[in-house]
Amino acid sequence: LSLFKCVQYQQRVGSQEKTLLRTRSYMVTSLLSLLEMVDVSYIPHRILASSDVPRLIRDINSAYMQVKEYREKGEPDLAHHAMDLCFHFYHLLLSILPYTEETSTRRVHRMLKQNRDAPELQYALEKGTGRIEIVREGKLYPYFFQMPDICKWLSVGEKTEISWGVDRSSQTAKIADFWERADDAFYAMRNQQNNHKNKFLAFLLDSSNWRGYLSLLLAFVTNILVIFTAFYGVAEVPNVPAFDGVYNDQYDGVEYAEIFGDNTTATIYFGEPYATIIDVIGVLQIILNLSQAVTFTLRDTPLLMRHNWEAFWRRQTDIAVLEKYLKPNIVKECRTIATAEAKTAGEDDTLEDERLLSIYNVFDFHRMGRREYFHFLKKDFKFFFQSLRAFVRSPIFLWRWIYLVIAVLVTVYPMMSCLLLLEIMAQSGTLNQVVKALTHRGRQLLLTVLLGLVLSYIFSVIGFGIMPDMFELGPAEVIDGSTSVFHHYHAPCNTLYKCLVVNFAVGLTSGDLGSGIAPAAWEDTQYMAIRTVYTLAYFIVITTILMNIIFGIIIDTFGELRARRDEIESDILQTCFICGLEASIFDRKSTEGDFSYHIRKEHNMWDYLAFFVHLQEKPETDYSGMESYVSGLLRNRDLSWIPNGRALSLPLEGGDG
Repeated sequence: LSLFKCVQYQQRVGSQEKTLLRTRSYMVTSLLSLLEMVDVSYIPHRILASSDVPRLIRDINSAYMQVKEYREKGEPDLAHHAMDLCFHFYHLLLSILPYTEETSTRRVHRMLKQNRDAPELQYALEKGTGRIEIVREGKLYPYFFQMPDICKWLSVGEKTEISWGVDRSSQTAKIADFWERADDAFYAMRNQQNNHKNKFLAFLLDSSNWRGYLSLLLAFVTNILVIFTAFYGVAEVPNVPAFDGVYNDQYDGVEYAEIFGDNTTATIYFGEPYATIIDVIGVLQIILNLSQAVTFTLRDTPLLMRHNWEAFWRRQTDIAVLEKYLKPNIVKECRTIATAEAKTAGEDDTLEDERLLSIYNVFDFHRMGRREYFHFLKKDFKFFFQSLRAFVRSPIFLWRWIYLVIAVLVTVYPMMSCLLLLEIMAQSGTLNQVVKALTHRGRQLLLTVLLGLVLSYIFSVIGFGIMPDMFELGPAEVIDGSTSVFHHYHAPCNTLYKCLVVNFAVGLTSGDLGSGIAPAAWEDTQYMAIRTVYTLAYFIVITTILMNIIFGIIIDTFGELRARRDEIESDILQTCFICGLEASIFDRKSTEGDFSYHIRKEHNMWDYLAFFVHLQEKPETDYSGMESYVSGLLRNRDLSWIPNGRALSLPLEGGDG
């Protein structure tokens, strides 16, 4: 009984401490709300009169010591609430600093570092605090918020994809595209967080890069072994090359196996111990590439599926089509909500479908009760077919599994190991640019090549009609400039198919169709004229004009991609992503620091993404005034709250001072 009472007492004390921490957090939040959109210094000075900077720092240190105490006691819930209180005090301190004359942000950080019991406090607060600037009623205001824990799962690859893939045609387009990508980035964070709950999956995801490099290294090792050890041998003595011959006692002589032809008795061997080494490496390759394929499936295919489903969902304007994919209870619930909203707004039933299109947006994670889109869809054939389309359309997904199949085939036929070296294209950014140069204008290049084939066919038809017996696959010997000696490379076009083959084999590969036509004797002026006009026309049309057009397309694409990459890199390094102002403006006019400081501390694009996640994670009932304002604008896809061409660190003539 006493033990039971002791547990009850501890629970009651814990509940009281939790209530106390939350009450203190609400009090600090109330002070923060008073500082929102403050244009005069009366309220900040009144707050400073009761809670000056040293006292706020003492409150921060005290709250953090509670965090450490609760963590030592094994009470994570209380530690979480105490850390929230610590951040609220810190945000209050940062919000009130502009109204103090003797204290700066850097001095505050130095004061926080002086806490010998918690030297990590300053870093934890700075790392866990996001700062953005918000435009409201024409004025610019700073806003501080606590970074959601889930933001740590935003990978470097995802950041790189956003930075280099966003539409930078204009500042407005850049911000709009960035915000379109924010929802996908948030889903990627949730997916990463779920995968890392399993230690084995976490290991697969975290070790993906070095496993890829190791697989490529083993591919090079395998090919080096194949180059220096592969030879043709016979089954009776596989370690002796076939071209060395095998001594036969019966005939008292050396026999040589027939390597080529229908009666070959030789096959490819590698000798020992090289064959065993190649087999062992092949098994390692299978294990590595199977893990790589599984890693890609767990990490990237959910994003591919969601992106494909969302694109499909947005294209639909017919409610009946969407309802075929939704579960019946979801359809019934959404129709009830739409009817109720229409009656509340005093609208007729004709607008119900328009409401349903917005209500049926199952990709709004926050509005759908923090549940993923696939929870609302029927798991039938349509669902799996639509999801499969996302995989088939992804070249990297197909390559990962094709590469695994190649690794398996290498264990059966090691000569296929040369195909494993193609992985270098998937891991090299430079070679990716080469592939893009061929695929960026793929349709234009393909049509040009098709035109070349058509023109080659036309020349084949002409050749078949006027000189079918003069085509050859090798040069003939001409004596005294008049006599052509017959040889076995002669290839008369007795069929159009043969003429077409010779045209492709000689004309397109060597670029000189004349090398595949018998030389003309000086006395045969008619044939000389026909041959000269025919080969010259081929050289001008096909070899010179058409081939240079194809090369020009590829070279121009290289130049275009390089110029675009340089333009993006310049925009990343020299222009603020959020406000669009150039680096030179901040280097000359900023009152806080240079351009590097501005994009790290004032207009950090990842802080704006974290703020979006913050709004998604936080209950609407706990929103501050500024958060409610931004959330309402985002609901209508209004991005006017993001500063464009303005920054608080610039003087009045350069921005919004």
